[in-house]
This record gives sequence, C-alpha cells and structure tokens, in this order.
Amino acid sequence: MSTYENAADLEFFNDCLNTLIKDLLYDDLGVTDYRWDQNSESDLQKSAWVASLLASSDKEEHQSKALAFAILAYIEKRGTDDEEMYERYLYIVLSRIGNLQTFNTVRREQADVSFEERLISSLDSALSLELSSDLQQHELGDGTVLSSFQKDILNALQAGKDIAISGPTSSGKSFILRKYIQRELESEDSFEAIYVVPTRALIAEVSEKLSSLN
Repeated sequence: MSTYENAADLEFFNDCLNTLIKDLLYDDLGVTDYRWDQNSESDLQKSAWVASLLASSDKEEHQSKALAFAILAYIEKRGTDDEEMYERYLYIVLSRIGNLQTFNTVRREQADVSFEERLISSLDSALSLELSSDLQQHELGDGTVLSSFQKDILNALQAGKDIAISGPTSSGKSFILRKYIQRELESEDSFEAIYVVPTRALIAEVSEKLSSLN
C-alpha cells in the first residue's frame, strides 16, 4: 500500500471524520444527547495533518476525504479559541487540491491585512514559503488565486492553444474556463464561445453562471 492509502485507512483519522459528520448532523437536528465519545484535541490535530497529506494525493477519493475533514473540523471549531488554527488547516488542504476559490466562502474580511496573508504569516516556515510563492505566482489582478494546474490552463487558453483538460472535480476545471471567458469578455469588443455540458441537468446551472459574467 502507498503512503496515501495507509494514511487514508488510519483508524483514528476515520473515527474523527465519522464523529465530525455525526456531530454536524445532530447539531443540525438540534439533538444534544450524544451517545458517542467526542474527538480529543490530540486526535483532531493529528487527523488534520493526515488530511493535509491526503490533499496531495492524485486520487480523488483521498482528496475528497481530506476536504471533508478540513471543512467539518473548521465548522465545528468556528467561534472557539481554535478557530484560526483550523482555518489554516482548511487553507492548506484547499491549496493542495487546487481549489482555493472555495476558500472565499469562509474568508473573513480584514481592513488592513488580507486573510490569506494572516494565514501565511502564522504557518510553519516551510509551508509559509510554499504558499507565499504560490500566491505570488498565481494571483490574478482581481485577487483570484489559482493553483498551478489552473494557471497553466489559463495561460494555454490565452495563448490560443487547443487543449484537452483532465482532472478531478476538485481541481476547478469549470471555474478556470469561466474565468477565461470572463477575461475575454472584458478585454475584447466581441467574443463567442460554445460551452458543451454532458447532461441536460447542467444546462440551467451553467447558463446561470455564464450569464453572471456579463
């Protein structure tokens, strides 16, 4: 088994994830009489590092598990003294799976220093350097942060190249295509594109998102 597979099968990690799911479900239902042990802070922090490792895996199954843990842990810790630490874990996972635009849903506006800069300054030195370099290379003028995968796609499209894109759902393929279309609409007097979707169910969803670009 690979390192990622071993990590994904760790009992304490899966127990933590399952407990987070049950906690969220019972909280939504207004149930306060829990019949299971709560996650210890030690296991949660160890699981957060496992999630950050799984986020670097090429397998979508591992990335999905990492993302599920990071989001659920952050939700559970919102409003507590540990909130900022679990924001950092969430940012790390999202940055590694190439889905940083999702981070906007949990971003807190700051008057003087951006949320991303606060997070980067509080990370360990190695990861701080990794994320700082990535932001410097892949932040667009409008503040959108792209992964290397997304930036390569955008560069190829803007260069007029014919490309085929393959990647997991979490890689943000649709997002970067819409970003390309938006930039072309803003910079060109006229622009036409044909956007093909695989199912009828997606037509309304994609049409709504494209309409919002104009």
